[in-house]
Amino acid sequence: MFKRIVISSSELLFLGSLLVLCILPCSESVQCRSYGKQLGECVPITNCPRLLAILLSSERTVQDLRMLQKLTCITEISDLERDPVVCCPIKEIADSLKDHHDDRNESLATEIPVSISTTTTTTTTPPPTPHASGQASIPQKLIDEKFHLIPALMDCSNAITSDRIIGGEVVPHGSLPWMARLGYRHKGTGKLEYYCGGSVINKRYILTAGHCTQGFDDNFVLAEVRLGEHDTTTDVDCNQDLGNICSLVEDFKIERIITHPQHNTVTKQNDIALLRLNQDISFGSYFVQPICLPFTAQYNLTALTPTEFNSLTTTVAGWGRVWSDKTQGSSQLLQVAIPIVPMQQCQQLYRRRVTITPKQICAGGVLGKDSCSGDSGGALMGTMTIPNKFSKTFQFGIVSFGQIQCGGPLPGVYTKTEEYLPWILSNIEA
Repeated sequence: MFKRIVISSSELLFLGSLLVLCILPCSESVQCRSYGKQLGECVPITNCPRLLAILLSSERTVQDLRMLQKLTCITEISDLERDPVVCCPIKEIADSLKDHHDDRNESLATEIPVSISTTTTTTTTPPPTPHASGQASIPQKLIDEKFHLIPALMDCSNAITSDRIIGGEVVPHGSLPWMARLGYRHKGTGKLEYYCGGSVINKRYILTAGHCTQGFDDNFVLAEVRLGEHDTTTDVDCNQDLGNICSLVEDFKIERIITHPQHNTVTKQNDIALLRLNQDISFGSYFVQPICLPFTAQYNLTALTPTEFNSLTTTVAGWGRVWSDKTQGSSQLLQVAIPIVPMQQCQQLYRRRVTITPKQICAGGVLGKDSCSGDSGGALMGTMTIPNKFSKTFQFGIVSFGQIQCGGPLPGVYTKTEEYLPWILSNIEA
């Protein structure tokens, strides 16, 4: 049985305004895939009797709300004061409310599938350029067989944008929708604790650090992935800056854990892993979206990508420790801007501790600004502006390790994502 929650009508009207995937801000009459995989169109909810009935029903359940989230079309932020635009089956679209039948008390929880799979379209790409801008060479056969499983450039890193950055400040709700939390279940008590992070890279896989899957506390087992989280103290998170738009967390079981076979917990090398979820993620919400991986050759972005990242300011985010002497993490998602540290400088700083290789990136070393243990496995992100088009956030690294005292003078060390693109492609399946 689903727990019933009460949300005001005004909140519900805003609840949907971010939510069936049109990728670009879309207008009405855009074709989409509605419930039951029926062909639909994005129309005002007042022209879709069945979904309107759910919206207004006093008997709506959490399952109904999740379904409404997944069926609401993305619209321009400036249009949020209008009625939500939903993906309505074409055969059910009404010209006006006069044709509506009164089924407001009808719950469609058993009638409409909650999990609605979406298919990702990809563009044809030219052969990769070996080692372009630092990207590892990817065999053409692997590109042909697997690259279609990676979101197209227009399908990744779609988020609510904000200029509000950062010194350990709360992230605006919805601006980092690829963030994942890894849940570990205690073998004795069964209690679920969240100790690592990760990032959504396609509809079935989470990218994280190898040390989050291997050599962890023997009392815990990695069990779940939580998406759509913002404030850990609530299951329903609302963005008041955008008209009180709300989202619900989504929990997924893990079907398979894939840790890099050469991951070494002592040398910290090859600190990367993939988690295959037990079902597809629906990207019908601004609050759950995949991040772009730096396939610069395949995305035709080679000329835009610096051969060195030293001039790039990157961002890390997470729910980890706020102060180094406290074990309590933050209840809200935090982010911090940190500079890339040149490789030679980083190698010199760590020379007495561990060997830093070109398959790693160093960032931070700014007093009070760092990622802490609770952020392990999360993304090191950077933004590139594509001329005359848009900006995209790319995952350049995975939080790996740093000094015990977070926010100290030593930079954090990150697994360099682009060096492992061939490994990622080799280990993902449809």
